[in-house]
Amino acid sequence: MRRTVRALIGVTLVGAGVASCAGTPSTGGPAYAEYTANQPGTGDGALLTGTVEDTAGCLTVRTDLDTRYVPVFPDTGESSRGLRPGDDVSLRGGELERVPGDVTLPEACPASGPFWLVVDG
Repeated sequence: MRRTVRALIGVTLVGAGVASCAGTPSTGGPAYAEYTANQPGTGDGALLTGTVEDTAGCLTVRTDLDTRYVPVFPDTGESSRGLRPGDDVSLRGGELERVPGDVTLPEACPASGPFWLVVDG
């Protein structure tokens, strides 16, 4: 079962691959949060850099300052393709403590932030 919340997202990756369906990488990796790409959302003025981790079955990004974010990707799948634990990433977007609206949040992911709303482009 999945919870639903809303946002907008974007990304620049340092490592990519292929995803078989939205929300779950084809590699069998952790589930990830996503939003409907045509929804208005956050700007892309900030950059999250860190390492992808599998946190209890949820894709997260840990920064050099040891902060763990739940990235929320656009449902186009472009920015989340092939991410695996250990990958280094740089994600444009913005931070929120709560994800508004129609974001699909897998049960494995925490319901509270911090979240990183990724903006493609």
